[in-house]
Amino acid sequence: MRGKLISDNKQVFDIEVTDKDPDNALCPLCSHLRQKHSREKCLNINKAMRVARCNHCGVGFKFVFEYEFRAGVTTDHITTKDLVDPTGNLLQYVINDRKISANTLISCSVKMAHRKIKDKKTDQFVERLCIAFVYTENGIPRMIKFRDKYKNFAIEKGSRLIFYGLDWIKNEKECVIVEGEFDRLAYHQVGITSVVSVPNGVTLSQEEKDHFEKTGQMVITSAINMKYLDTHMSWFDNKEKIYLATDTDAAGLKLREEFIRRFGKGRCSIINFSTWSHPDHLRGCKDANDVLIHHGPEALKETLKQAKPLPLDDVVHFRI
Repeated sequence: MRGKLISDNKQVFDIEVTDKDPDNALCPLCSHLRQKHSREKCLNINKAMRVARCNHCGVGFKFVFEYEFRAGVTTDHITTKDLVDPTGNLLQYVINDRKISANTLISCSVKMAHRKIKDKKTDQFVERLCIAFVYTENGIPRMIKFRDKYKNFAIEKGSRLIFYGLDWIKNEKECVIVEGEFDRLAYHQVGITSVVSVPNGVTLSQEEKDHFEKTGQMVITSAINMKYLDTHMSWFDNKEKIYLATDTDAAGLKLREEFIRRFGKGRCSIINFSTWSHPDHLRGCKDANDVLIHHGPEALKETLKQAKPLPLDDVVHFRI
């Protein structure tokens, strides 16, 4: 079966594919540059996701089957055509209340649109003006999350759960993982752009909730579904340091512990936002956007400098 690979600069390459998924093939950009004995099938094709990536040169491609290419089918699984740049009261809310500039919104693919969204209080669907966070992978829109002013959320039909900001960490040796879109925007606002946010929240068991409320400590008794990490683990293979900047509530602590388990202690450093005071919370700031709002850009930059590396197991530290 034949397919087409489409590079970022719109070059189109023919390629033979089999029924196996994912498939391996020769990269059209780098395989011919290597000696014949070293021409391994370094191109990994994921036909379900309509993407391909070379494990040798690192270049990513869009992928379509030959019949799709002839029919003009795109590789975008969701459409962004009815989304517009934020304006009016919504834009002023983000600028004044969240301390995020219009330029940051443009850089981070933040839009707005009217959408039917389920109101948590009434359990009814209502049409409201929403912020639209566009999640991309190799420049392709994979997910859109809508949020209204009452903190109700909806995800566009056909979306696949991925990290928000994934393309910004692609070639970086360090990255920050946060728990919400506005936290990712907050770091971007102060010039720290290698940041991703998780796409959804963390479910807590009643036992976990009760224990945290009583002690302020997290004891994990239930698993977390992190398929979005399972399918994108390779994006973190080149990361020498991963800052875990989750919220300081129970769900954030549970998420942080799961990331530590997946990535290993050696690469992880912890950012503790509660070090910075909050006017309404005795436990301090909860997240990155809190720090930006109440303490400003320099304080948010400082959170990375004050991050604490995790002690390695079976390693004893002596004071000299």
